[in-house]
Amino acid sequence: MRGTDAVALIELMMLPDQVKQIVVDAFNEVEQGAEWPAELLMGLVLNSPKKADAANATQTGPLVVLTMLYRSWAITRARQVLNYIS
Repeated sequence: MRGTDAVALIELMMLPDQVKQIVVDAFNEVEQGAEWPAELLMGLVLNSPKKADAANATQTGPLVVLTMLYRSWAITRARQVLNYIS
């Protein structure tokens, strides 16, 4: 699945090491207080049916699709937090 940045996880994994390091450095800067790049904060909000025959808005819920870079960072940090608290 691609994010709003039109990037798939496999494509991130195939980036040259130098580019991966630039991405890691950027996330480290954000975690030290720098502003998030606006491009990474863009998300698409879709209405997702809560049941197969959803007929109105009350039977749907929001589904937010974020950039693959942000999702990868969030998953990494979530795993670290879960490991820490377990």
